[in-house]
Amino acid sequence: MRAIGMLAVAALATFALRRTGYRPPMIAGFAATAIGTALLAFPVAGGITGISIASALVARSSNPGLTQAAMFTVLAVIMVLLIPLIFLVPDHRGT
Repeated sequence: MRAIGMLAVAALATFALRRTGYRPPMIAGFAATAIGTALLAFPVAGGITGISIASALVARSSNPGLTQAAMFTVLAVIMVLLIPLIFLVPDHRGT
């Protein structure tokens, strides 16, 4: 079924090229790719930021072990609080 859809879109895109030319579809494709890449970069940047903050707090602490334990405890509490969000994810079983 997916192959039929891809075939139809490819055929429509081929016919549309005569009207639009090559540049507008290329610009749209590059823009979509850039937006997707930027959206994927946010989780990576979040992880880097979290690690940087944790490292800075541990480095400045008078008792690094307790500071790190407190950070892990806070992270564990946040993760437990996020469990109800799992029920918002659609539950697809098979095809």
